[in-house]
Amino acid sequence: MNIINTKEIAQEIKDAFKASMTKGIAPKLVILQVEGDKASDSYVKNKIKLGKELGIEVEHTLLKKRYTTKRFRNDYRVLQHRL
Repeated sequence: MNIINTKEIAQEIKDAFKASMTKGIAPKLVILQVEGDKASDSYVKNKIKLGKELGIEVEHTLLKKRYTTKRFRNDYRVLQHRL
């Protein structure tokens, strides 16, 4: 049986990503999260940590539970044009 070293593979992917980043182009991750889900909190926390590790700017916006789909679509369009 072969044992796969996932930490090593993950590090290789991170190193390859860092090496492929073009000078002058700053990648950015924008996270829109609706509050109230512990699993999402953990997932987002890990994405923010990974972004910092890779040198990616991360913008995290926590939305209220009452946030409507209509409002989300509008804010998403505005966000797309801002980037």
